[in-house]
Amino acid sequence: MRVYYKRPVLFLICLLNELYVLNFYMSFFPKDFFIVRWNSLYSVVVVASMAGAIYKNLVNVIMLWESSMRIVSLDVKQKNEKLVEARKVK
Repeated sequence: MRVYYKRPVLFLICLLNELYVLNFYMSFFPKDFFIVRWNSLYSVVVVASMAGAIYKNLVNVIMLWESSMRIVSLDVKQKNEKLVEARKVK
């Protein structure tokens, strides 16, 4: 996971994700972008950008899971501390 935060890797993954969005946009206007789609590298760019987009979204889901677990553990800790203090008062 730490590799993801290195600038060149993060730049590459974000670039591939944006290329995927651009390719998705271009697929809705085939008449306007027919010259780009005839290029032999187009299919390579589409596959690489899809892989980058999938990887980026997978990392986002993992980060969401980890952060939600941290929030839940902090909430449980605070709730337990309040219960302990309430029992001491009685």
